Amino acid sequence: MSKIRPKIGLFSLIIVLTGLTSCSNSKKEEKVSSLKVTTETAKRSMNETGPIYVGQVEEQSATAVSFTSMGTLNRVFVSEGQWVKRGQLLATIDPTSAQSALASAKAQLNQALDALERMKMLHEQGSLTDIKWMEIQSQVAQAKAQYRLMEKQVSDCRLTAPVSGVIGSDVKQAGESVVPAQPVARILNIDRVKVRVSVPEQELAGIHRGSHATISVTALGNQVFHSNQIIKGVEGDLMTHTYTIYALVSNPGHQLLPGMVTNVSFPTSNADNKITLPVRSVGQSPDGQHFVWTVVNRKAHQQHVSVGEVRGNRLVITDGLKEGDVVITEGYQKVGEGSPVEG
Repeated sequence: MSKIRPKIGLFSLIIVLTGLTSCSNSKKEEKVSSLKVTTETAKRSMNETGPIYVGQVEEQSATAVSFTSMGTLNRVFVSEGQWVKRGQLLATIDPTSAQSALASAKAQLNQALDALERMKMLHEQGSLTDIKWMEIQSQVAQAKAQYRLMEKQVSDCRLTAPVSGVIGSDVKQAGESVVPAQPVARILNIDRVKVRVSVPEQELAGIHRGSHATISVTALGNQVFHSNQIIKGVEGDLMTHTYTIYALVSNPGHQLLPGMVTNVSFPTSNADNKITLPVRSVGQSPDGQHFVWTVVNRKAHQQHVSVGEVRGNRLVITDGLKEGDVVITEGYQKVGEGSPVEG
């Protein structure tokens, strides 16, 4: 008995092949038409900044330490950049003269005390007048005061730190002569620092005591610090028409050092709470209407927007967008209304 084989007509085979080819081409076309783009989610920002000013880090306070008497430095125990604690020995001067003066004062005091003991017996016996007795007591008091003064001079040959901090520059060297009130070193307090900037007078009104400052430090790899404490100078520079602004910054790790150059910016009130986008992502139609390309259901959509001021390389969007909208920032040149996109 012969097997019956179904016959496939030529027309049916063509239809099947055509369908397969059509599906394959459809998938290819879908894959090709899905454009790769870069997007950004619209959100409001409180960190938009105005102009950038060049600033410099300064210590919060500085204490100059010096000897109270003349002398020659025989030893200096600190150097620039060294951390010291309150009471730590910093330097000494030659104590020879002070020690000699102390020995002389001690001898005079002993002599006066001896005379006091001898005269006391005479005074008790009535052989010494009250006036002479008072004179002897006065001499003893003067000798004691002179001895205490010489003791202090010997003690003052040792210079100790009155506060804790870091040693600044211009430290005196051993062998140099010093006089009273001449600084041997400066101790800097940098637990907090001041960042000093000069601001043009026409831009001063936008900066207040409670303003926020953003500080970028090149020497620390552009690390950013923040300050909410602003001190405004009250005297302007007559030549440059600028005012000095100080931004106080906490410095617990002592990374910020006096002399470091910074970039400082202050937020402007008209940029707060505004949506901003890169300037390049905002287009303009021939009729002057601004627009951006947004992504809606994985397809490109041209959205009309209203724009405000330029802040650096970003543009403030005043109307037309809401937080959460996805905006195409790169690759928008290739898309059209309804183009499938991925990004």
